[in-house]
Amino acid sequence: MEKASLNENHKRRLAVAMAMVDAAASRILDLLDETTSPKARAVIEQSLFPEERVRLQEAMRRLRPLTAAFTRRYDLERRSKSLRRMAVTELSQIWTTLENCRPRRMRGMGEVPHAVAQPLEQDVERMLQVFDEIRRALGT
Repeated sequence: MEKASLNENHKRRLAVAMAMVDAAASRILDLLDETTSPKARAVIEQSLFPEERVRLQEAMRRLRPLTAAFTRRYDLERRSKSLRRMAVTELSQIWTTLENCRPRRMRGMGEVPHAVAQPLEQDVERMLQVFDEIRRALGT
């Protein structure tokens, strides 16, 4: 297939698709990497047999260079990502998530018992204070 046969819309879609495939493969490899420190709130059930784990790792490792070759073959633009912008995006999600944990924001799910509401609010507020420190560190 000639590179010239793809228009910019085709290329953009394929570039996004390859970025998504590569990111998913990276996440799977991270999950399979037993040396990666566990997340505070994630307990990963070891539901793969050792031979399945090895086959999956090998396949994911083979997939990643294929996405890179695909990107080169079809002359797809590699997207550069700003670490600052990515962190700010994640921080926006954190802020929204924490704000929605406030007792007054959960009223549509039923009244939060008074005995729980105050400590819950304080805990959320403490996390939001740390969030503000992080935000200031990034200069946002």
